[in-house]
Amino acid sequence: AKMALESDYQDMDASDWVISRAKELVQEYVAVKKLFEDLGLTIDEETQDSIDTQADTVLKNNEEQFTHNGIGKVSIVDAVTSSYRKQLLMDHYYGDDGVSPVDTEEVKEYALENYAKFRYFVLLKVDADGALSEEELAKVKAQADEYVRQVNEEGADFNEIVDEVDKENFGTEVTEEEKEDPTRHDKYLSKNSESFPPEIV
Repeated sequence: AKMALESDYQDMDASDWVISRAKELVQEYVAVKKLFEDLGLTIDEETQDSIDTQADTVLKNNEEQFTHNGIGKVSIVDAVTSSYRKQLLMDHYYGDDGVSPVDTEEVKEYALENYAKFRYFVLLKVDADGALSEEELAKVKAQADEYVRQVNEEGADFNEIVDEVDKENFGTEVTEEEKEDPTRHDKYLSKNSESFPPEIV
């Protein structure tokens, strides 16, 4: 973590970028919460139960790290709740029955022009003792190649591979209900994204 903070990111010192980004997120959180309340929008009981369940899962899967950094369930609930508020605000303004409904075909056209859908899985290059050795990294690379082969040559279900990898690396359990969603690991990348190397974007 110390080495990461000593590097540069987006033409800024990494530690300065973290502080700047944190301020942006706090400002966004406050603005979303205020607008949500000013409009008289509410979160129903079923959604609140879902928020609590998600928060419990996130905390369970990252308890040691979160506890070390002073992050408790209340903070996680606030973060998840804010995501739901943003979605409800979008629906309020641009949903089918919103203030300014957006045509579905228009949304699809914009998405196709500006976003790419993709899936990926994460294999760790470190363990509890630090960076993996060259031999261990070679095994990780071989495992990645094997997963790719299973998908391309055997028609393996990519979602099931991601479920397996996430469970092994992060202890993430997928519910039976989640397994029924074929889009559960779909990701979307903007053509202006800076989260990935330019050659990928």
